[in-house]
Amino acid sequence: MRLRSIGNTFILVIVFISTVLFSCSNKNMSFSSKQHALVKDSVQAMVGSIAKDVSDKGPSAWLDHFENASDFFMASNGELVFPNIDTARNFINNVLIKSMVRIKLQWNDVRIDPLTSTLASVAAYYHEDATDSTGKITAYDGYFTGIAAQTSNGWKLHNAHWSIATPKKEKASGDPVVHFEIGCKDLAKTTAFYSNIFGWSPTGAEMASYINTNSSEGIQGHITALGHEPDHYVTVYIQVENIKDCLQKIDKAGGKKLVGPIKLPTGQSFAWFRDLDGNVVGLLSKPTK
Repeated sequence: MRLRSIGNTFILVIVFISTVLFSCSNKNMSFSSKQHALVKDSVQAMVGSIAKDVSDKGPSAWLDHFENASDFFMASNGELVFPNIDTARNFINNVLIKSMVRIKLQWNDVRIDPLTSTLASVAAYYHEDATDSTGKITAYDGYFTGIAAQTSNGWKLHNAHWSIATPKKEKASGDPVVHFEIGCKDLAKTTAFYSNIFGWSPTGAEMASYINTNSSEGIQGHITALGHEPDHYVTVYIQVENIKDCLQKIDKAGGKKLVGPIKLPTGQSFAWFRDLDGNVVGLLSKPTK
């Protein structure tokens, strides 16, 4: 059952306090090694039943495993989503079963720590395949913690906390556009034009003004006055692993090398090529380490 949000410190504190309070209220109960093993086996069976029932019967089966107590609560990724059993029951019956028709739940590396003869902490990695009302299946992975309590109806979850793992971003495989260049005749005039309108900060160099756009978004670039043709153009630079190899691919595909590779003072190299429609585009090697 997925409910997303941010942070988890507050809820971990609540779970800890709940555990302490339960432990203190039951400290007068004797707890032999035999009882310890019995609690562990019983709670392990409850955990197995949760996965089976939710997978077989759907999300409504969760209510069979929540303790029907006013102080029940559930959190997800650090936010209290069900402050009591009534809110849990209302959400599951009126929202969840309509939006999520099927859940396949699997536990991994289940850890059970008997605290008293009627109380145990539960922790496990989980994987869920949730099917929504349109048939779309979404996979979720994360970590579950909770407190199980023995009731007149067997072992139930007195509280629960779900931490959803952040999906790992796949490493980009394409070559990025990393720089722009604007050609002109009058470097000072053109630099002032762009800087005044767009709030850019230029740094003067020989035949060029390096541009800081003063933004964390987009790319940086420079304005150039070559002193010869071409003197009015705009181009971008694509960063590639190997400029020579890339130029060979461009030539085979029907493009044409115009300039380079040429070494820059920074240690990088650049080149220009013309594409199939006559556009001039730059290539830039990766920064030297």
